[in-house]
Amino acid sequence: MSNKRKLSIVTAVYNNQDTLAPLHTKLISVSNGLFGDIEHIFINDGSSDNSLNVLKKLSTEDSTVKVIDLTRNFGQHEAIMTGLNYASGDFIFLIDADLEERPEYLVEFVSKLNEGYDMIIGIHQKQRASFNRVILTNIYSRLHNFICDYKIIPNASNMRIFTKQYKNHLLRFNESAYIGGFCSWIGSKQGSIKIERIHQNRKSQYTLSKLFQHAHKGIIGYSTKLMRCVSFGGFLISLISFLYSSYLIYNHMFLERNLPGYTSIITLQSFFMGILFIFLGIQSEYIMQIFIQTKNRPMSLIKSTINIKK
Repeated sequence: MSNKRKLSIVTAVYNNQDTLAPLHTKLISVSNGLFGDIEHIFINDGSSDNSLNVLKKLSTEDSTVKVIDLTRNFGQHEAIMTGLNYASGDFIFLIDADLEERPEYLVEFVSKLNEGYDMIIGIHQKQRASFNRVILTNIYSRLHNFICDYKIIPNASNMRIFTKQYKNHLLRFNESAYIGGFCSWIGSKQGSIKIERIHQNRKSQYTLSKLFQHAHKGIIGYSTKLMRCVSFGGFLISLISFLYSSYLIYNHMFLERNLPGYTSIITLQSFFMGILFIFLGIQSEYIMQIFIQTKNRPMSLIKSTINIKK
């Protein structure tokens, strides 16, 4: 890869005031010599701490620092997609702002990209989150890959590098932002490297509620099997009901036997009604996504920018 090429570093920021300056310093140090031109695009995703002021200071000291300040917190993936719109580099490097992943990995990412890949993804070797979170993450990965049409890579990080052409593919998506799903759908030639997460003594910005929302976005947005299960389940329940009704009619007409059991009937009715409402709920989730998509609302709104001419 020629060192005359330009690298765009895209980082979503949410309450990362303490790590922004060290992150930028390390990235500049690592990328010098690898690329002829560098820009670092920070997207302030509605931070409530001093992150924006830190970014303003960095942009004053270094003109290659570009800042996008969103009107509120839209979500990490939405912020990243916003930043990609302003990335002008031949290659784009995504990295989180929390310094849990070493910026020095950039050298390995670039080296791997030289092998002819369109994208290189970082894979966490070890999960340093809580036991419950690790279990839930593994369950989600397996569930997603079982029921979804497009597979995601377990333990994949947001840390990745890709070509300008791949960025243009990503920007064609106008649905709910889910970068892992986008990359899975695009396909193309993807490679990976193993990276290690560094534990930081700070509370994760991804609460369990946000993780569940993220999982919901991935499963509903990339699976048609759930809808097929609803159809199959409805057919199966109808078949069971038909067979059971035939059994009751046969006993009454030919054996002259009336089968008592109001409790069993009520139990069966309650069970099948529960199944019915589950099916209706699944269908409602898909309808809700269609409803949201037809509104065609922007992925995010920009309040102000710094060092950006576009």
